[in-house]
Amino acid sequence: MNKGFISTYYITVFLLVVSLSAMISVNTQNRLRTTGNMVRVCSYLESENAVISMVKCSLKNQTEMNGTYQNSGTFFDVRWNHPEILVQIYSPVQESLIITWSQEKNQIYDYEVYRNESGF
Repeated sequence: MNKGFISTYYITVFLLVVSLSAMISVNTQNRLRTTGNMVRVCSYLESENAVISMVKCSLKNQTEMNGTYQNSGTFFDVRWNHPEILVQIYSPVQESLIITWSQEKNQIYDYEVYRNESGF
């Protein structure tokens, strides 16, 4: 009777340890995936911020940007298509922006982002 109790006790402890280590492993994997996604999102936001700040400056100076530009390590192509500005970002991440702006106030209202998120 004593041997069966000890065997049951050890199998219970073993299953508890295996379950706990599996939960820790899954949690660590999810944290790493989340961290990778956050790094990727931050690179998208940095690129968008560099482009939008340059477009805002162009609007304040009342000059139209057409062509390929670089700002803060971001390479992008700008095409004015009234009342929208079409932007194609090439580096460090690839995405497209459609910026809606007011011709009277020279202000950006909104922008839409189109990106290839196959790796997300």
